[in-house]
Formats: sequence, structure tokens, C-alpha cells
Amino acid sequence: MHRSLPGLAADLEIRAETLMAALPESVDGPLAERMRDLRPRVGLLLEETRVLQRSSLADPGEAQSNLRAFQMISRELRLIEQHDAPFVTRFSDADRALTLFSWAFLANIGWPFTRPLVATFSHEYYWVLPRQALIGVPVNEDQRLLGLVDLCHELGHIAFLADAAAFHGNVLSEVKAWAVSHRRSRDPTSTFDDTFLADVVTSWRLWLQEFVCDAIATYLVGPAYGWQHLRLTCVEGDHAMMHQVPLDGEEHPADEARMRVILATLALLNDAAQADAIRSHWLGLAAFADPPEPGYEVAYPDALLSAVAETVIMACEEKGLRRYGLASDSCDLAVVANEAWRRLRADPSSYKDWERMTIRQCLEAPAVPATP
Repeated sequence: MHRSLPGLAADLEIRAETLMAALPESVDGPLAERMRDLRPRVGLLLEETRVLQRSSLADPGEAQSNLRAFQMISRELRLIEQHDAPFVTRFSDADRALTLFSWAFLANIGWPFTRPLVATFSHEYYWVLPRQALIGVPVNEDQRLLGLVDLCHELGHIAFLADAAAFHGNVLSEVKAWAVSHRRSRDPTSTFDDTFLADVVTSWRLWLQEFVCDAIATYLVGPAYGWQHLRLTCVEGDHAMMHQVPLDGEEHPADEARMRVILATLALLNDAAQADAIRSHWLGLAAFADPPEPGYEVAYPDALLSAVAETVIMACEEKGLRRYGLASDSCDLAVVANEAWRRLRADPSSYKDWERMTIRQCLEAPAVPATP
């Protein structure tokens, strides 16, 4: 291995130099905040590659420690190359508009966590890298309004990373207690044995973050998130599978259970009328779904889903986050999204013109929010 390291280390230096050269030196707006951290990080890695090359790379006795140092630098470079660099080197006007729009919303709600960059080059709908505070959305999302509330679900992952204990509370303990209670009280002829219950408990550890993010999004933007969940289920064609029980390591729980968390959150926020309206439309869609899989109600009891909603509302209030009903700015995401759904449902024929006008007012020339 020691014979390969000099060449590999030289290549590593070239990678770091190339990456540094690709990063813009002078930027403003949302990129300026990110670049204050990113260029120094790359600069430090570049210096470490040069220190490595000055080491005794040809010494067989140092090969293992030199290899570890090489791999550490390479991993850090790869994270930047794969995540941060694509955002900052290809940051478009659309990305800037959505980032500033989201930052204005974050300022309005009193967001205490890292502000993300938003970029419109996702090929997997909305996603987030919480540690890097990077959100990817599909192309042209800066020209549409209905799906933008899904930004709030991705923001939920950033909040969850920052303080998971606050946002999941005692829910996992309640899941375990529920499993014990169900094991004791179940019908002896039940086909749901201890293995099934153990798998459900394990799966809740994965599902919980998604449920939490749904409740956070509902707290922040209200009924618009419920309508968008209905829309997305239709758009993705997943309605037939809304009653699945994925116990194979799948992080996303069933869409129907997620809707119950959304509706429970709305009800706890005293918006039962909107919850009932969304539920009515959802049940119409559910009529075309496959029947619930065996054990579905066992896996997603109402009590646990309501516990998620209660816990998240309490955490949001403790963090000082503004709930959607208190929004007043006409370009606030909560205001815009709920008005969009009201207009679309009331008069679909006039919606397009209103949406275009609102995008011109709120997304095409947003101000740069102050740094918190």
C-alpha cells in the first residue's frame, strides 16, 4: 500500500485544489452565509493534503496511519463534492428565489435552527440533508405554489436533528408500553404474534421521525399541508397502497396513518372544520385503495398517532415557533399556501392567473431576510 500512497496523495491534492477553484469567491444573498464556512473548510482540507504529502508516505511502517489520514480527507472532500458544491456552484435564480422565500418564512415563524439552502434540481421530489441544511426540490417549484408546504416537512428533519428528544418526547416509550399491553390482552387465536409486535416497535423507531415532520409541517402551515398530502398521494399514484404495514426497514409509514397524524394535529389546533373537510376528500380517495394489510390497525393505533401530534405541538410551542393561524404577512408561506388551496377548490378556472400573480409578488423579487 505504501507504494500507492504518494500518487494517491498527489491526486487528493488536485481534487482539493479543483474543488476550491470551483467555489465562487465573491457571492451575496443566501450563498454568502454558506460560503463563509465552506471555503475555509475546503482550504483546511487542502492544507491537510499538503501535510500528508510531506509525510513519509513511502515508509511501510507508516502506511496504515497514512492511509487513515488519506481516507479521512477524502471522505470530507467527497461530502462537499456530492452535497455542498452542487448547490453553491449551480445556484440559480430559481434557487435564490425559493431560498429567500423560505428564509422570509423562517424569520416570520421564529425559526431557531439552521437556515437551509433550497435548490431546484431534485429528481426524487423533495428531500433534505439535515446535517448540511440542504433541501432539494423538483424543477419549476419556484413557479408553483401548492407543493411548497412540503418544504416544512423537510424543515422538520432539520429541527428533529437539532433536538430529537423534544420532538419525539415519550412516544417511543408509549409505543413499547402499547405493545406490552396488546400482547397481554390480545385474542389467543390472533395471528399477530410477539415477532410481529416486536417488528412494529422497531419500525416505529424509523417511522416516528416522518410522523413528527408531518406534525411540524401541519403546525407551521395548517390545512394546506393536509390538502398537499392528498394531492401528493394522487400525483405519486400511491393511493392504492395507503394501508400498508412496511416492516422491512422502510422509514416512511403508510400514507393513511400519516394523514391521521395531520388531522389529529389540526384538531388539536382547533381547526376541526378543515380537518373534517380534508378527511371527507381523503375517504373518497381511500375508496379506491387496496384493503388494509393484516395488522394495519395494530401497527397504527389512533392513540399513538395522537400522541405524536400532542408532543410535536408542545415542542413547537416551547421552541417559540409560530403556528399557522397567527400568520399575517400576505407573502408568508402559511398565508399563500392556504389561500392557494381555498382558491383552487372554490374556482379552479381562475386559479392559474391568481397563482402567477402571487408568484410575481412573493417569489420573483424577495428581500434578503436578516441573519438571525
